[in-house]
Amino acid sequence: VQDKASSRGEQGFFERNGSALHSAQTVNVVPSANANDPAAGPAGADTSLGAVGKSLMHMNAESQVTGAAKYTDDMPLPADAVHACLVTSTRVHAKILSVDTAPAEKCAGYVAYFGAKDVLGSNAIGAVIKDEEMFATEVVKHYGAVIGVVLADTHEQAVYAARKVAVEYE
Repeated sequence: VQDKASSRGEQGFFERNGSALHSAQTVNVVPSANANDPAAGPAGADTSLGAVGKSLMHMNAESQVTGAAKYTDDMPLPADAVHACLVTSTRVHAKILSVDTAPAEKCAGYVAYFGAKDVLGSNAIGAVIKDEEMFATEVVKHYGAVIGVVLADTHEQAVYAARKVAVEYE
């Protein structure tokens, strides 16, 4: 069983570079004779603050600055990957009367449309209080509210098909 620090890759960094977070370290500061010197810090400041005021290298810094870091955009998509584009509201506050996906279904590369009716379980989302909908059901409360998502073979086809979804508002 790994501890949390090693599972996040921190352990190698701390062992390699040392860390004031995991060891007792002090910083010796020589008080400036000049009271107006900002490097001297506030009068009577504690000078044994460990890592405070020190630059610590981020654990991925070396791979990022050398170009060795791998990002999502660097990875090839699987051969059977599909692309998605959100269908969003064009009204600020309106009741949804209908969503017609028939025009999108006729588009080249169209794979599927998913909306609130397709959500298994709860459609409610929110960081702390689940007071928002993942996909709008009856009323859009702001411009750009997500109504659904179109899947297609390419990004361009998904965007084109999503724009073809007809949403009727009251």
